[in-house]
Amino acid sequence: MLVEVWFDGGSRSNPIGQAASAAIIRDVAEDVTLRHVGRALGIASNNVAEWNGLILGLEAARDLGATEVQAYGDSQLVIEQFAGNYSVNSEALKPLYQKAKLIAGAFPGGVKGKHVPRAQNH
Repeated sequence: MLVEVWFDGGSRSNPIGQAASAAIIRDVAEDVTLRHVGRALGIASNNVAEWNGLILGLEAARDLGATEVQAYGDSQLVIEQFAGNYSVNSEALKPLYQKAKLIAGAFPGGVKGKHVPRAQNH
């Protein structure tokens, strides 16, 4: 089953503040939303919140039995780091990157990420 994971995360202050993450999982063939997930993170950076949004979405897709994922997010940093196009230098982001890659290994059809403008990530 191919699913779309639309993820986002945010922090009230820059560089850190109260943060939260969320994701929506959609069945592509049936054109229906399967699950909404979200989590308050406490104090964190926007990038940490974005990574957690991707992880939440991947975990939910895995739990739903998805075999392939197309992930959409408005964080170019997360999309490019996940794809291996940008290096992950931040010590705070390295474990999140590793966790996302580990979860992604559960999908036989793989996980592809696509950056979308913020206005399209609703």
